[in-house]
Amino acid sequence: MAKRSVRQKTFPPEHLHKFKQLQERIGYEFRDPSLLRSALVHASYVNESGIDGLEDNERLEFVGDAVLEFIVSEYLYKKYPGEAEGTLTIMRSSIVGRKRCAAMAKQLELDEYVLVGKGEREAAGGVKRSILANTFEALIASLYFDGGLRAARRFVLKMLKKCMPDDLSGDENFKARLQAICQREGGVLPSYKLVSSEGPDHEKVFEVEVSIKGVPCGGGKGATKKEAQQQAARKALERVANDFPQ
Repeated sequence: MAKRSVRQKTFPPEHLHKFKQLQERIGYEFRDPSLLRSALVHASYVNESGIDGLEDNERLEFVGDAVLEFIVSEYLYKKYPGEAEGTLTIMRSSIVGRKRCAAMAKQLELDEYVLVGKGEREAAGGVKRSILANTFEALIASLYFDGGLRAARRFVLKMLKKCMPDDLSGDENFKARLQAICQREGGVLPSYKLVSSEGPDHEKVFEVEVSIKGVPCGGGKGATKKEAQQQAARKALERVANDFPQ
């Protein structure tokens, strides 16, 4: 006669120890530890665990994505007064993207804490970057529900500063971003033209114009041609941000 599978009522001791460790690592003690536990459960673990009523972290990830975007939007709005909405959008998209979230998850060593099914982990040779990014967002949501926006904000800004110590404005290679968008949307490259060069050699100011398919899209000035090109690309990105969302 086949044995009936026995359903567990809670997590095994080693997982409970992991939950406690992670709280120490992030410097926050949950009033409702079940929120943290839910944030760390990937869908592939649910069926393998044998725990009754266990829910994966997808709902928390849905909320965490919005909370992260709000916190970063708020930060950029305050840090860059007067900056154009298009530029702020570009900065934000760089910060809250999957790649950045996965990097912050790795910084926190979430791959050691997230509960992933054995089959999933073995098939991927570890924890996929997409799972790490989603778990990081779920963790943000768990902090938000347990300690409010203040707790979530403190955690997010702390993690961003660890991964981006000099500035939270993201990767400011505007030329590379503009080129990537142009290639993706039409297979063309933006072209840069030196408009003027004024002033003595030690205080020279360069002005550059960038065009896409022969149409001028932005101009910029700088102490070097490279800096002027970056500023021109930034202006062009403001124009194309709505037409070609990143």
